[in-house]
Amino acid sequence: MILWRVQPLIVTPGLAAVDQPREMFKERMLHTETLEKLTLHTATAKGRLADLERSHGNLREPSGVTKTAIQELSTALEELEVANEQLQIHLEELAQMRESSGSAQVARDELAHALPIAVVWTNEGGVIKKANEAATELLGASEHNLAGQPLGAFVAEEQVLFDTVCALCEKGTPIDARVTVTAAARQPRAMRLRGARLAHETLYLWFLHPLPA
Repeated sequence: MILWRVQPLIVTPGLAAVDQPREMFKERMLHTETLEKLTLHTATAKGRLADLERSHGNLREPSGVTKTAIQELSTALEELEVANEQLQIHLEELAQMRESSGSAQVARDELAHALPIAVVWTNEGGVIKKANEAATELLGASEHNLAGQPLGAFVAEEQVLFDTVCALCEKGTPIDARVTVTAAARQPRAMRLRGARLAHETLYLWFLHPLPA
């Protein structure tokens, strides 16, 4: 659902941008805990199998069927142990990839926040997720308060904004539009709105350039 229609500015602390490093850490801890449980269960099963082998060896007339079953269990546990080791390697590689990706994301965000022009990130429905310092100054609200608000709440030409978003969704290439930015207790300002979507990004970027009076 596209949420471009103008709505009053309200504080929405629950809709602040997600703390990606924290989420990545929680996910890694969950994977580590799961692997540790699997390793523990495997070790326990190997111990019980060893007890079973000793008990079977002490029998005066051991059963051929039981011996075969024990051998099959032993083989299965060896394969499970190898799978555990491979899973550990895979999780370590995944953690390294995520850490690298997270560092790149932080670098991009730092660059955007350092830009002297206003930059706003929205989802495909036009809901603001993040904003740099220049955008908070332009829109007269903190990034915390902007999160969760529709971008259309700050643009007078609702249909122009809607058409711009539709074109960006369809073509995927940067697109420009002339809009009037409105904010509480501030004079309307003519701006050039440039929308873009980066590769491997789920959010849309909106740059707001002042136009000559």
